[in-house]
Amino acid sequence: MDEKFIVAGATVFAQEACSLARIWIWIVLLAFFAVGLSVGANDRVVPASRILEQIRAGEPIEYDGFTITGDLDLDGLDDYSPFANEALCYPVNHTNLSEKKKIMASLIRITNCTIKGEVNFNNTRFDRPFDLEDTRFEGHAGFRGAVFQEDVNLSNVQFSKNADFLGSIFRKSASFNDAQFLGYADFEGACLKNYTNLQCDFANIADFKITHFDGTACFDGAEFNDTAYFDGVEFNQTANFNDVVFNRSVYINDADFNGNAYFNRAVFNGTVDFIKVNFCRHVDFVEAEFKYSTLFLEVSFKDTSNFKNAEFNEDANFKGSSFNGIAYFSGSRFSNNANFDGVFFNRSSDFILVEINGSASFHGAVFNDTVLFDSVILNRTTDFGEAVFKGSADFSGGDFNITDFSDAEFNKEAHFEEAQFAGKASFNNVRFYEDALFEGADFNGKLSLTRTRYDKLYIRWYNITSLVYDDAAYMSLMKNFKDLGYYEDYDSCYFQYRKAHRDQPWPTVDVLEQFVRKKFIDYPLEWFYGYGTKPFNAALFSLGIVLIFAAFWWGIGLGGLKDKTGEKLKDSTGKSQEDDDEWLDGDITDILAFSTTVFLSGTKLFIDPPPLPRIEGRSRSLIKKAFILERVLGALFSVLFFIAISGTIARAS
Repeated sequence: MDEKFIVAGATVFAQEACSLARIWIWIVLLAFFAVGLSVGANDRVVPASRILEQIRAGEPIEYDGFTITGDLDLDGLDDYSPFANEALCYPVNHTNLSEKKKIMASLIRITNCTIKGEVNFNNTRFDRPFDLEDTRFEGHAGFRGAVFQEDVNLSNVQFSKNADFLGSIFRKSASFNDAQFLGYADFEGACLKNYTNLQCDFANIADFKITHFDGTACFDGAEFNDTAYFDGVEFNQTANFNDVVFNRSVYINDADFNGNAYFNRAVFNGTVDFIKVNFCRHVDFVEAEFKYSTLFLEVSFKDTSNFKNAEFNEDANFKGSSFNGIAYFSGSRFSNNANFDGVFFNRSSDFILVEINGSASFHGAVFNDTVLFDSVILNRTTDFGEAVFKGSADFSGGDFNITDFSDAEFNKEAHFEEAQFAGKASFNNVRFYEDALFEGADFNGKLSLTRTRYDKLYIRWYNITSLVYDDAAYMSLMKNFKDLGYYEDYDSCYFQYRKAHRDQPWPTVDVLEQFVRKKFIDYPLEWFYGYGTKPFNAALFSLGIVLIFAAFWWGIGLGGLKDKTGEKLKDSTGKSQEDDDEWLDGDITDILAFSTTVFLSGTKLFIDPPPLPRIEGRSRSLIKKAFILERVLGALFSVLFFIAISGTIARAS
């Protein structure tokens, strides 16, 4: 039994010893691993002084995945001797900008590294390729006045503080693709001679003032989160800003775009200034969004400009600009005011389906070719005063509110077919040299044609709600209707003119005569036959008079038992007339026929008057006066009726 106990105890002791051995082995291994890591970490750190010594020796600088400590300050190498003079690209006095350049012969390839200190490569000429891809600058990055002779790769680089490339020169391609500028990005006065990729994020101010891009400049998809300055910039090849987002103000003043410029789908979340910019080639702002006030003042568009489906959420001002190529604005939307005062459109311009919800001003604009405003929507005041349309102008189907074309000039056909004018429309002193086509256009507010000159104005009176009074305007319009054969329009226009004229002062007529003529002559002429334009007025009044007198004759007993007229009707032999000459028998139709005969006999043209009735118990004098009055009224209204007929229905046939 004791032997078994001893054997079991020995077995347990052996197992515990084995377990402890394993634990110690793991501890030793972990210790060696930690030491290895420490040694490895120390191996991935390089002091900036070492790199500077390599530069002094002309050795290639190649590091990947390292952390560089200390400042990379080339000025710290006091005895650094290779220098050369380089003409400045940006000849403006700035601190630390010099023609004297330190020559860097070393290949620079520092990728996937972190540079802890500041970098000072100001006024340095890099003769070999320069590659810092995926590197992070934690301090100031100074490349002011630097000259890069070969390709530069700064893709995916992060500049934690300011990045200074002021006055620098890039002779070959430069890539900043996916770079992040967390501090001030200063490219002022830089010269980029070849293809440049700046598809990156700018968290702080981006300064490209007076920068020269001699090759294609690609900013596609870049994001500017602070103010962007492009004043005086020069793009000598294509400038791509497609899908760029400007989250703050952007200033592009006195700039030159000598190649094509693309801002398609760009989003401008701050104010935009394009002042005195030259777009020498094609420029696109298709579906661009301008969310704050936008200035395109005195801009020169020398080739095709395309703003199709662009969105302007605040005021847009193109005052004084010139479009020397075709201008496309079709489908664009202006949520506020749009100003095109004094703009020159030297080629055709397209504003089809444009919507302007604020005031629209084209005052003094010159359209030297065809202009299309088809189906345009102008919801507020629109000013085309003193505008000149040298080509055909098409506003057909447009919706206008208050519109002013005063002193405008149309040298070719002007199309306003089916246009809708909801407010006042002024065409005062407008000159139409060719046909003005307003067929189907509706003027729901007042229309003013004072001193308007035209040869043929295709407009219908029934589409005009109210014409602002002017004698010459009415006379010209009436002549126009007559020349076009629009007789009904002529009649309606003349009728309205007479009514409007009555309400105007007549300076050559004294007050009493004015009162008599307006109240006792003009009003009856309007009512009785519409100043010669409404023959059915005269016919209706005539019918009314016949009916009134028929009632009168029936009321006094005409054709009744006391009517003795038949007894007095004897022929020359003293015998009674034959049956066909029998007097009235009291039937209402006979009385109506009698009243009609009396009324029509006033003319003495076709019908002789009937005998003067003799009714027992009725005043002979009263009967005679009524008889004469009906004849006089018959003569008057017959004349009015025939005048109106001859001036309207008979004339038209």
